[in-house]
Amino acid sequence: MTNNTNPLTLPTREPRRTKSLNMRLSETERAAVDKLAEVQGVTSSELARHFLLQAVAYYNRKTQREGGAAHEQSEW
Repeated sequence: MTNNTNPLTLPTREPRRTKSLNMRLSETERAAVDKLAEVQGVTSSELARHFLLQAVAYYNRKTQREGGAAHEQSEW
């Protein structure tokens, strides 16, 4: 049996947000993000938000496992 499961989780629709975060990407980076978003059936913003919030959640869980101490410098 072949395992063709998608390793990416898909974002769920959330309530309208009121704050924004801007970032600059190269043309190549933006094209790659747009392509992945299209393949996943979401907008580039939804994709970026989803992955960023996944990273924040991961970091928060890791920090809690390490005793709750906040690290001054990220390991990423």
